[in-house]
Amino acid sequence: MPRITGIFAQRSLVPIRMSADCRGGKLHVEAVLDDLNSSTAAVLAAKLAEAVLVASARCARVKQSRDPKRKTAPCALAAA
Repeated sequence: MPRITGIFAQRSLVPIRMSADCRGGKLHVEAVLDDLNSSTAAVLAAKLAEAVLVASARCARVKQSRDPKRKTAPCALAAA
């Protein structure tokens, strides 16, 4: 977990929500960041995929934003 959260910290990003659970012997981590552009999300997913012991990483748009005034949807980044 520290290696994953460190990727966000290096970019001064604070997820609005993070969760972790064990699935099939692997730790699945999901972080939701609000107002994240697609190019930054792609870089974060690539950095997560490069982390030691990360089997895969992906980025997906979340349907609803917590803040109705925001123009962009939150992004969920998952690593396993």
